[in-house]
Amino acid sequence: MYCINIGFKAGKTKNITLIFVLVWGILAPNMAFCQANPVFGLTIVCDTPNTFCQNLQYKRVFQDSLSRLSFLNTFINNLKDNGYLEANFDLLSLHKNQLQARLHSGSLYQWHELKIENNANTVLVTNADRQRLKTINKEPISIKKYNYLVKNILQTYENNGYPFAKISLDTINHQHHIETQSNAIEAQITITKQELITIDSLCLFGTYRIGVAFLEDYLGIRVGDVYSQQKINAINRKLRDLKYLEITQAPKIMFYKQRAVIYIFLKDLPINQADGIVGVFPNNRLNNKLLITGDVNLLIYNSLKRGEHFSVNWKRLNVGVSDLKISANYPYIFSLPLGIDADFER
Repeated sequence: MYCINIGFKAGKTKNITLIFVLVWGILAPNMAFCQANPVFGLTIVCDTPNTFCQNLQYKRVFQDSLSRLSFLNTFINNLKDNGYLEANFDLLSLHKNQLQARLHSGSLYQWHELKIENNANTVLVTNADRQRLKTINKEPISIKKYNYLVKNILQTYENNGYPFAKISLDTINHQHHIETQSNAIEAQITITKQELITIDSLCLFGTYRIGVAFLEDYLGIRVGDVYSQQKINAINRKLRDLKYLEITQAPKIMFYKQRAVIYIFLKDLPINQADGIVGVFPNNRLNNKLLITGDVNLLIYNSLKRGEHFSVNWKRLNVGVSDLKISANYPYIFSLPLGIDADFER
């Protein structure tokens, strides 16, 4: 913003007026003015009058057109998540900054009864999911709640040997109530397990020094186990916790004849350490017997390919003053969830 300071003397009004006009013509295009922020308005009208539209409440003023558009998307998603499955805006009319949206809400849909077919395919459905199924009955149909239920059921099957399980929804009965403009849906969830998948083997590729037996124990994935997607998803995270290995690419899974082969790509990381200094000199206090002093650090990982580690720290700088620390860790003795974790200090 430019500031104009004009001084003048009496009797020179014409000259002053001329100068002001010239200066204004030069600076006016670059001067800042305080103007009110534009308002982006919204009006929603219903294509058919009903009780829902009579009680419709929504935000009507926005700071910009993008936030207004985002609100419309959220508005429709909320309607669909509360039983209005047909909801959409079938016409948008824009006049300057005012937007009019014509809403088709459709009828309300609610569960009259949603159940799971009882047979050999549904034995893995947890009690928690069956209870969750009961809570959404008699409620308006919520796509979010239904998808959450289906996701949980499929995850249970994926983690218990059925990674290709499928779920379908079969409508058994549909009743339309004219007086309430609502729809009651009776449906059944059908589960198809497909084939049971078991673990065939873990195949390692790369420049690594690790035993397959240790990885089976560490990852909890052993030959003959039923397939678990949860354990497969945890492979990367668990392997990153091993300081002496690096994952060179994501694991791959190959399925054949109801079995799964897991390919893991690894590379050794050189983290073993051995450093120190040792000195020998006569000890005048002990009849010139030799005195050994020094500072030695030793750290060894996975020398036996079983994920073990061993460390030694020895320090002696003077007569009668020494410090020795030893620690060792050996996991999964005899492939059991038991190990040795020992520390010694003197």
